[in-house]
Amino acid sequence: MTEAEIQKDVFRNLARRGMPGAVYWHTPNDKSARRKSGYREGVADVSVVYRGGYYAMELKKDGGRPSEAQLRFVADVQRAGGFAVIAEGRDQALACLEAWGIIRRAA
Repeated sequence: MTEAEIQKDVFRNLARRGMPGAVYWHTPNDKSARRKSGYREGVADVSVVYRGGYYAMELKKDGGRPSEAQLRFVADVQRAGGFAVIAEGRDQALACLEAWGIIRRAA
């Protein structure tokens, strides 16, 4: 699966299995976004606010590796008291969302 396919599936699962009250989004972080105010290099692919917590997930295809900027973002979120991970592959991403209690466990 490509990262784009994983991202689509993660958001599809958030829509179908997400807990009530969870707010989630993707922040566009492509080259055109770099010229806009508030741009931050390395922002995670998936952001969620749920029950007062901030959760960030950088998605990677199997074997994919995060950039230095992505690693910095994850570390910064964790230092600030949020939850942030690099998820490799679809299954790891969904398992993490389940462990965080943001989506219901699959039947």
